[in-house]
Amino acid sequence: MAAMRAEIKAALAQDQERMITEADVVKLPYLQAAAKESMWLHPVAPLLLPHLVVEEGMEIGGYTVLKGATIIFNSWSIMRDPAAWEWPEEFMPEHFLGKTELGMWGEEVKFIPLGTGRRLCPALPMVELLVPFMVASMLHALEWRLPHGMSPDQVDVTERYPKKEYRNAEI
Repeated sequence: MAAMRAEIKAALAQDQERMITEADVVKLPYLQAAAKESMWLHPVAPLLLPHLVVEEGMEIGGYTVLKGATIIFNSWSIMRDPAAWEWPEEFMPEHFLGKTELGMWGEEVKFIPLGTGRRLCPALPMVELLVPFMVASMLHALEWRLPHGMSPDQVDVTERYPKKEYRNAEI
C-alpha cells in the first residue's frame, strides 16, 4: 500500500489536494499491477462458463475430449499454476509490472480473470477502468491505518470460506 500511495503522491506532485482522475490512474503502473494481481489471486468467476466441444478428437492437456462433451475451465487453478508463475500464492504486483502482454482481455491463458474469447466478461472495459480508479481514489482520499496498538503482524489475512449448514433445512 505504501508503494501505491507514493506513486499517487508523485503523480499528483503539483496539486496534492485535487481529486485523482481517470487520466492520472493510467499513469500509475504499480497501482494497475496491484489491481491485476488482486484479480489474479481472487478472480470474480473462478469457474468459467461451460464450453461445448464441437470438434471430433479435441485434445486438452493431453486428454482426448469427445465431441458433444461439456467442459468447464477452472480459471483459479489455471492462474495459480506454479509452472507459469513464480510464487503463485503470494500477493506481488511485480508479477504484472512491465508485462503489457498480461492484459485482462484473456489473450494470455495464464491470466484470465474475466474469461476469454467469446465468453469474455462484457463488463471488462468498465472493470479495467473502474477498479484501479476506485482503489486510487480511496488511497488518495482516506488515511488507512491499523487500530491503536496493533502491528501488521497481528492482522489475520487467512482466507476462509463460509460453510453453510443444511441439516434439517426445509426446502
